[in-house]
Amino acid sequence: SKYIVCTSRPNGYGCTRPPTTPIPERCPGNFYELSYGKCIGMPFGIKVYVSFAKGESVCGEQFGSMLPSIASEKENNDYYSLVNSTIGLTSFWIGLYCDQGKWAWFDGTPFVYDNFHDNATDAVNCDVSQDYAFSFLNGQWRSEDPIMAKMSALCALQADDSVPTVSPVICDGGWVSIDGSCFYFEATTPTQHVPWNHASIECSKKDAYPPTIVSRDQNERVLLEAVHFIDGSFTSPQFWLGLQCKNGEFEWLDGTPYAYNNLLPLFADCHDFEMGYTFMGDGSWTQLAKQNGRT
Repeated sequence: SKYIVCTSRPNGYGCTRPPTTPIPERCPGNFYELSYGKCIGMPFGIKVYVSFAKGESVCGEQFGSMLPSIASEKENNDYYSLVNSTIGLTSFWIGLYCDQGKWAWFDGTPFVYDNFHDNATDAVNCDVSQDYAFSFLNGQWRSEDPIMAKMSALCALQADDSVPTVSPVICDGGWVSIDGSCFYFEATTPTQHVPWNHASIECSKKDAYPPTIVSRDQNERVLLEAVHFIDGSFTSPQFWLGLQCKNGEFEWLDGTPYAYNNLLPLFADCHDFEMGYTFMGDGSWTQLAKQNGRT
């Protein structure tokens, strides 16, 4: 994002700045890049589980992508790290199938590495008469019922290599990079709560705004970072957003076009400029009077 963002919480505040070095767009919107040049997207969201066939068809039809292939121990470890760092993601489908008695990947990646789980022993030597589907769980590949089993669906495609990469060190010290913005969190005490205008003022002192969140993926990553930040200091991460209702329309304070939200259904309509919006402990957004520092 080229916009200044600030994260501000009812129990404290925090800010973000634009990256020192702009991040090039090597992946489509709502996809992000793993370290080896593969773009990963989650079309259903992290906590929605679908059949193998559903995941495969949605990846192909909507995104021109495929279920992930894994060609090395490094890639396998990167996916394992992704699972461990993403709230709500425990397992997902992979694009492995049996082709004329040999294992193959849907995207054409050569089958040169495997990490089958013990429950997949009978499937190590593939049989075209069997209907296989495999999930990735705890770093291993498990044999699953392709019809009855439900997993998260990740879609994978190659990053645009024509766009140059940049140094991963793009934020100042004390700031955390989350999908193109540098977030800074600062808490006061568990009993001290900050109203919206105070949070906005504190952010402006840092030449920033209360935060804009532009995608489901960024929303999940902000939640994860907030959970790590509080580290038991508060019951749940809650902070003000830079979202406001003006003339019957939602808009972001920093001027970012309004295209994504995670508002609870009760607050999905824009009615009152005097209301602010907060990021809740489960990643959803709710409405709160601006003068109120409590959620």
